Amino acid sequence: MILISDIENYIQNSIDRLLDDEGAKMFNYFQTVLDDSELTKFMKDEFSGEKNTGLFLVIPRYDGSGSEDAFLFQTRLMIFFVDKTDFSEHDHASYIQIFKDVQVKVNAFIDLMIEQKSDGKYCEVLSFLEERSLSVNPVWKKSGCNGFVMEFVL
Repeated sequence: MILISDIENYIQNSIDRLLDDEGAKMFNYFQTVLDDSELTKFMKDEFSGEKNTGLFLVIPRYDGSGSEDAFLFQTRLMIFFVDKTDFSEHDHASYIQIFKDVQVKVNAFIDLMIEQKSDGKYCEVLSFLEERSLSVNPVWKKSGCNGFVMEFVL
């Protein structure tokens, strides 16, 4: 079972390394939440658009597998990558651009994660990464935020 604190440390170290073309952080807000109600609360009350793209880690689900000789927990993770959106300021084209911009950041996060796994870094977190389990889906109008949710198994 991968500890929540190890996952948080890994994510914080990763987002500290991810910079855009101008050297600014891609993600300026990070929060761990328990469930959808907490996610909604933080998206509405704590996260503002001035903070750039936010990253929300949902506390993982753990599924046991194997037998007593080879038992292990699979860690199922869900991470939201979102921008706060004032819908009154956007036409359809600029609304779609939000998704394009956030997608670039999600791709950078995934690329870094796969690179670090192959380099053997953060093995307490990444050694069990199942690349085929990666799933990225759009999220829209969730508490005034738009972007993507990524799910995967460690």
